[in-house]
Amino acid sequence: MRGLAVDATSGTVLLADADGTPLTAGLMYDDGRAAAYAERVNEAGGPVWEKLGYRTMQPSWALPKLLWLLDRTRLPAGARLLHQADLVTWRLTGRQAASDTGHSLKTGYDLVAERWPYEELAALGVPAEILPDVVRPGTVIGTVCASAAAATGIPAGTPVVAGMTDGAAAQIGAGALSPGAWNSVLGTTLVLKGPATGWSATPAGWSTATAGRAAPGCPAGRPAAARA
Repeated sequence: MRGLAVDATSGTVLLADADGTPLTAGLMYDDGRAAAYAERVNEAGGPVWEKLGYRTMQPSWALPKLLWLLDRTRLPAGARLLHQADLVTWRLTGRQAASDTGHSLKTGYDLVAERWPYEELAALGVPAEILPDVVRPGTVIGTVCASAAAATGIPAGTPVVAGMTDGAAAQIGAGALSPGAWNSVLGTTLVLKGPATGWSATPAGWSTATAGRAAPGCPAGRPAAARA
């Protein structure tokens, strides 16, 4: 085994303490309980979301749900926001590893500037210190620790690589890797992805990305287009 990466549902989040023990349940990607927070999120971050092409965040996206969790959770020192994949990579490596751009998108990560929009998040009451570091998919973020090796049978020291969302992983698995090829996943949501040759954002909320940048939910390092 040369390495492993984790893909997970986009927008599934939880809060954890400094040791990675969950403080909350994980709110799944289709959980709509944060509808009352979506308007605040879109008022505070509207220009950023517009730049990224998806224009507005939906109630089931991670950032509205993060606000819902923060309003109901007393945070201890060192508390962390985790996406679903982040919790798994923490268990695999024995420490908190960086998140990836795909999973971080729906929490507000700016894929163009490659940074968290700290000013907008601060206006929403999100403490900067709970946010994970973010890297592009394909970046080595750690190695499998001894305890994870004993639990899983994966050899200790195996590289753990930043992954991507499930829809982006499906695109790669389906072989839609060159312009003109498209992959569609129809389940509880509809995902349509395909490679493109440049970055643009349309009024309908479509975004494309050049190689080395990641479109919403898509892996960096390959040209890709995505419907946010």
